Amino acid sequence: ATVKEFFEYVRQIIASTDDGHNLMKEAFSCQRWDQNLQLDPLVKLNNLSSQNEWNEQKGFRDIAYGVASALRNPLAHQPADRAFIQSRYGDKRKALKVLCFLSLLFEKVDERVP
Repeated sequence: ATVKEFFEYVRQIIASTDDGHNLMKEAFSCQRWDQNLQLDPLVKLNNLSSQNEWNEQKGFRDIAYGVASALRNPLAHQPADRAFIQSRYGDKRKALKVLCFLSLLFEKVDERVP
């Protein structure tokens, strides 16, 4: 549910109707794939004034892609099966780690630059 909230948060920021990988690509990408140009992303996480800052942006873009695959898709594409959820996130410490990780993504987006 937290991943879905993160996607909705990003969707509202960039006024998009996309979801999953397409949404993360639209929000965080550092280039326009069809023209191979490097442009400011819609969700700019820093000033992009150095190679390190571009690398950070790309890294968080990749993390956001990973969230779509690793955390959202298994639950979004399966029936709401309590046994499946228990097997994946039943350990309270594991669930807390996932929530902390997602909290970091929310925080990075909150701290974005105009």
